Amino acid sequence: MAAYRIVAGVLLLILGRQLFWLFVAVLGFVVGMDWAVRLFPDAGGLLQLLVAVAVGIVGAALASLFYQLAIAVAGFLAGGQLGVELFTVLWPSPDQAVWLVFLLGGVIGAVVLLLVFDWALILLSSVLGASMVAQGLAGRSEQSGILFIVLAIVGVIVQAGMMRRRVPPP
Repeated sequence: MAAYRIVAGVLLLILGRQLFWLFVAVLGFVVGMDWAVRLFPDAGGLLQLLVAVAVGIVGAALASLFYQLAIAVAGFLAGGQLGVELFTVLWPSPDQAVWLVFLLGGVIGAVVLLLVFDWALILLSSVLGASMVAQGLAGRSEQSGILFIVLAIVGVIVQAGMMRRRVPPP
């Protein structure tokens, strides 16, 4: 599953802001995969992959049909996922607290994304993409922390540069 995370992470790093529906779909896929592993630990990888794909498709459809609601949901999912990833790095195996951390991070992510959409989307997609790539390549090691910081900075710079080059509508 590391290869899926790396590919999804690279897409978020580079195109998170440009293709909002892709951001939501990839985010839904990653959150679906992580929660499918937690909820169905004994199930095969195929079931977990199907759950992840289904959540990603629902996310992409939501982003296309209900833009503002999709922004809030994407912020909630990104904030929740990022909160869980940071929490598990700081305090390994906190299974009971994961739901609370996900909900708290989700609310914060939704509010932030609704208030400052473009920059929040750039920051959230860069940080989440960097986290996914770093964990996929280096696991939970000291090198993954350094790789995470470098990739997050590169993601913000690339996406901000792409935002500035956008031609304003007439």
